[in-house]
Amino acid sequence: MISDPYVQGGLKKDGTTYTIQQFGADVRAQILALPDLPSSAEEGAAITRPAGGYGPVCSKHETLRSTADTFEVTITPSGGDPTRMFDVWNAWRAGAGTTALATQAAADTHCP
Repeated sequence: MISDPYVQGGLKKDGTTYTIQQFGADVRAQILALPDLPSSAEEGAAITRPAGGYGPVCSKHETLRSTADTFEVTITPSGGDPTRMFDVWNAWRAGAGTTALATQAAADTHCP
Protein backbone atom coordinates (compact mmCIF):
# COMPACT_ATOMS: atom_id res chain seq x y z
CA MET A 1 0.00 0.00 0.00
CA ILE A 2 1.09 3.54 -0.66
CA SER A 3 0.68 4.31 3.04
CA ASP A 4 3.31 1.78 4.17
CA PRO A 5 6.35 4.11 4.13
CA TYR A 6 4.42 6.67 6.14
CA VAL A 7 2.63 4.46 8.64
CA GLN A 8 5.01 1.51 8.91
CA GLY A 9 8.00 3.82 8.60
CA GLY A 10 6.94 5.80 11.65
CA LEU A 11 6.63 9.18 9.93
CA LYS A 12 5.47 11.89 12.31
CA LYS A 13 3.24 14.86 11.67
CA ASP A 14 3.05 17.58 14.28
CA GLY A 15 4.92 15.27 16.67
CA THR A 16 2.44 12.40 16.33
CA THR A 17 3.18 9.15 14.51
CA TYR A 18 0.99 8.68 11.45
CA THR A 19 -1.87 6.20 11.66
CA ILE A 20 -3.60 4.73 8.62
CA GLN A 21 -6.62 6.92 9.45
CA GLN A 22 -4.54 10.11 9.55
CA PHE A 23 -2.77 9.16 6.32
CA GLY A 24 -6.12 8.58 4.61
CA ALA A 25 -7.55 11.86 5.87
CA ASP A 26 -4.49 13.79 4.68
CA VAL A 27 -4.50 12.18 1.23
CA ARG A 28 -8.24 12.86 0.89
CA ALA A 29 -7.77 16.52 1.83
CA GLN A 30 -4.92 16.87 -0.67
CA ILE A 31 -6.93 15.30 -3.50
CA LEU A 32 -9.91 17.55 -2.83
CA ALA A 33 -7.63 20.63 -2.73
CA LEU A 34 -6.18 20.01 -6.21
CA PRO A 35 -8.75 22.14 -8.09
CA ASP A 36 -7.88 25.10 -5.80
CA LEU A 37 -4.18 25.17 -6.77
CA PRO A 38 -4.51 28.23 -9.02
CA SER A 39 -5.54 30.28 -5.99
CA SER A 40 -3.41 28.55 -3.35
CA ALA A 41 -0.10 27.72 -5.05
CA GLU A 42 2.76 30.19 -5.30
CA GLU A 43 2.81 29.66 -9.07
CA GLY A 44 -0.98 29.68 -9.28
CA ALA A 45 -1.18 32.37 -11.93
CA ALA A 46 0.75 30.11 -14.33
CA ILE A 47 -1.62 27.15 -13.89
CA THR A 48 -3.88 27.02 -16.93
CA ARG A 49 -5.83 23.96 -15.82
CA PRO A 50 -6.10 22.93 -12.18
CA ALA A 51 -5.15 19.37 -11.34
CA GLY A 52 -7.80 16.76 -10.67
CA GLY A 53 -7.76 13.56 -8.67
CA TYR A 54 -9.65 10.42 -7.74
CA GLY A 55 -9.16 8.73 -4.38
CA PRO A 56 -11.18 5.65 -3.51
CA VAL A 57 -10.54 3.71 -0.33
CA CYS A 58 -9.99 0.45 -2.29
CA SER A 59 -6.63 -1.08 -1.45
CA LYS A 60 -6.22 -2.63 -4.92
CA HIS A 61 -7.13 0.53 -6.90
CA GLU A 62 -4.02 1.58 -8.76
CA THR A 63 -3.69 2.62 -12.37
CA LEU A 64 -0.81 0.39 -13.44
CA ARG A 65 -3.09 -2.50 -14.35
CA SER A 66 -6.15 -2.81 -16.54
CA THR A 67 -8.40 -4.77 -14.21
CA ALA A 68 -11.74 -4.30 -12.52
CA ASP A 69 -9.79 -3.27 -9.40
CA THR A 70 -8.91 -0.10 -11.30
CA PHE A 71 -11.72 0.51 -13.74
CA GLU A 72 -14.83 -0.75 -11.95
CA VAL A 73 -14.29 1.10 -8.66
CA THR A 74 -16.91 3.75 -7.93
CA ILE A 75 -17.32 6.49 -5.36
CA THR A 76 -20.85 7.71 -4.71
CA PRO A 77 -20.75 11.29 -3.44
CA SER A 78 -23.49 12.40 -1.07
CA GLY A 79 -26.65 12.89 -3.11
CA GLY A 80 -24.87 11.82 -6.30
CA ASP A 81 -24.43 8.87 -8.59
CA PRO A 82 -21.70 6.21 -8.53
CA THR A 83 -18.66 7.79 -10.21
CA ARG A 84 -15.76 5.96 -11.84
CA MET A 85 -12.23 7.25 -12.26
CA PHE A 86 -12.75 8.02 -15.94
CA ASP A 87 -15.93 9.99 -15.19
CA VAL A 88 -13.72 12.36 -13.19
CA TRP A 89 -11.00 12.25 -15.88
CA ASN A 90 -13.50 13.18 -18.60
CA ALA A 91 -14.88 16.03 -16.48
CA TRP A 92 -11.34 17.29 -15.92
CA ARG A 93 -10.58 17.15 -19.65
CA ALA A 94 -13.80 19.02 -20.42
CA GLY A 95 -13.12 21.57 -17.68
CA ALA A 96 -16.53 21.08 -16.12
CA GLY A 97 -18.12 18.94 -13.44
CA THR A 98 -16.45 17.01 -10.64
CA THR A 99 -12.68 17.05 -11.22
CA ALA A 100 -11.59 15.83 -7.78
CA LEU A 101 -13.38 13.11 -5.84
CA ALA A 102 -12.26 11.14 -2.81
CA THR A 103 -13.92 8.67 -0.48
CA GLN A 104 -15.76 10.33 2.41
CA ALA A 105 -16.56 7.05 4.18
CA ALA A 106 -15.89 3.43 3.25
CA ALA A 107 -19.58 2.87 2.55
CA ASP A 108 -19.55 5.35 -0.37
CA THR A 109 -16.99 3.33 -2.30
CA HIS A 110 -17.59 0.13 -4.29
CA CYS A 111 -14.46 -2.03 -4.69
CA PRO A 112 -14.90 -5.06 -6.99
